[in-house]
Amino acid sequence: MIKVKICVGSSCYLKGAEKIIQHLQSVINELDINADIELAGAFCLGNCGDGIAISINDNIKHITTPEEAETLLKEIAKKD
Repeated sequence: MIKVKICVGSSCYLKGAEKIIQHLQSVINELDINADIELAGAFCLGNCGDGIAISINDNIKHITTPEEAETLLKEIAKKD
């Protein structure tokens, strides 16, 4: 199971974290990988100035668009 957490702290929320979560949920459903991905919100993952923080199995990355998040999700889904 791949654990994906999206920061929903103040800074990330204002940058569009909610849209990222909604988009990833639709991609997860579209790819039928619900059993493989655990998607959750999390408060401050750090480095708020670098974009929206996303944690994948405790590895922090930063994204700025739903499309960037989708690409990242598809990459990790292939590896599993």
